[in-house]
Amino acid sequence: MIHNLPPLLKLIGDPSRLTLLTVLASNSYCVTDLISKTGLSQSLISHHLRDLKDGGLVESEKNGRWVYYHLTPKGSQVLKELQNSASNSSPLLKLIGDESRLKILFVLKQNICCVSDLIGSTGLSQSLISHHLRDLKDGGLVESEKNGRWVYYGLVSKGQQIMATLGGKFK
Repeated sequence: MIHNLPPLLKLIGDPSRLTLLTVLASNSYCVTDLISKTGLSQSLISHHLRDLKDGGLVESEKNGRWVYYHLTPKGSQVLKELQNSASNSSPLLKLIGDESRLKILFVLKQNICCVSDLIGSTGLSQSLISHHLRDLKDGGLVESEKNGRWVYYGLVSKGQQIMATLGGKFK
């Protein structure tokens, strides 16, 4: 499951694509309608719609000379989960969209760990883990506590909530 999450999170982590998903939640629209509703350029909308279609979140239907786009059931589910959780901000989605950070979060979901524990559990280097832990702390998902000469990391409630959301709903 962890290998399927980062592409989806990167896909919905882009502010323009997230905007398109939100607009498409209410109705089917052609690109011209989406330009007026989002203020994005035609080429940018077309590019993002192709990505969203490839990701299985949007599908299209031709009606005469117009092509209308709407959410797939998967797209509706993903958007609903985002709206029901605290994870609907684009910076947060980009943060958890990185596979290495996601590995760290899955380990921290199970236990409070020090960097050496995370190295053993994830196979990532110490410098990469330290870098990602700093980003996760800055993003408000992880906290640290010094105990003797060791620093231990664990999820804060926001991190726990996001990991609970990811725990099986984005299959």
